[in-house]
Amino acid sequence: MANGQYNALTSKTAKLKAVKHQILIRYLGLCWIEAYHAWLCNGVDYTPLHLFKFLVDVVMPLKYEKEVPDEPSVELPAPPDMPTLGKISSDANRLSESHNDRIEAFKAKWRNERDSRMERGEGGKWSKM
Repeated sequence: MANGQYNALTSKTAKLKAVKHQILIRYLGLCWIEAYHAWLCNGVDYTPLHLFKFLVDVVMPLKYEKEVPDEPSVELPAPPDMPTLGKISSDANRLSESHNDRIEAFKAKWRNERDSRMERGEGGKWSKM
């Protein structure tokens, strides 16, 4: 099936874009580190065929080994880890708590948005991961 879709694309640019997109879905969207592949080597771009073979031979079989997460990873800026002498101040504790609260608020907001879009028929839970 992947071969048919790849071969149906007519230009090198379209093939490269499609293959990169599929690799990035698994690498960034699902956080599967094994799906990483560089786009160029020594200043020369990998060919769409080379990346497609990597997608088919390495990335796609990962679905049998890896688990699809329930939600995408959330990486918001966090306060830096600082060495401490003695007790941590209440201000530092509040800063850490507020960071955790911001992450939870962010997750709640996108869950609500995802659920409302699903109710409207605008995609599924896994469609954009």
